[in-house]
Amino acid sequence: MYFCNRNIKNFGTMKILMIVLFFLLNATNTTPSGHLDKDRCVWVYDEENNPQEIKLYGRVKIVDFGETFKVARVPIGEDLKVKTTQFPQQCGEWQFVEMDEDFCVKFVEVGEDFTVRFVDVIE
Repeated sequence: MYFCNRNIKNFGTMKILMIVLFFLLNATNTTPSGHLDKDRCVWVYDEENNPQEIKLYGRVKIVDFGETFKVARVPIGEDLKVKTTQFPQQCGEWQFVEMDEDFCVKFVEVGEDFTVRFVDVIE
């Protein structure tokens, strides 16, 4: 990328491209604004005054962008205990898959929607 006089005509195109890129990157945050309901094991959010829920067990895909949830792994003080299994049917049971997921997670260090701790047995 040059900023000399001979390439100044491309600056307008570059400016438009940077604006489009900014909006595309911000559009990848697909986490519905809401809260974790631990008792019912769902993420509750409001979509145009119509309450919706996403169950927090099932088939989970790990992604770098386009996530349903940003999740931080913690050793103690978790919001949700997670057990990996081939047949997820109860709260916190996750089966990691590459396709046909129920929801997608991105593991982060900060800015999480909720925290998880991986366990062998869910009590």
